[in-house]
Amino acid sequence: MGYIEDAFKRAHIQHIREFILHEVEASEINDLTYEERLNDSTASMYVRLKNLCPDEEEHEDAVMDFNHALSVYTDTYIEVGMKIGAKLLHGLLLSDKIR
Repeated sequence: MGYIEDAFKRAHIQHIREFILHEVEASEINDLTYEERLNDSTASMYVRLKNLCPDEEEHEDAVMDFNHALSVYTDTYIEVGMKIGAKLLHGLLLSDKIR
């Protein structure tokens, strides 16, 4: 049973995410917090928007559009993740031999 314990020790949510979303293994685990990962991924875009839209009002509109797009992506992927999780749980419950 050691190999099963090893598999659980190696299991990481980021590996599962990469496999489900991209059908590949995650090569590295990102140890940053969720907030740090989100801030790092958007920081350069906010700088770019400021450079592209130096006018304050235009910049604010561009940021609002960008934030709206991020929000729609987030909502969509959360829904997809919830559905996948529910299907996985359903399958696990149906296959459970011990009740």
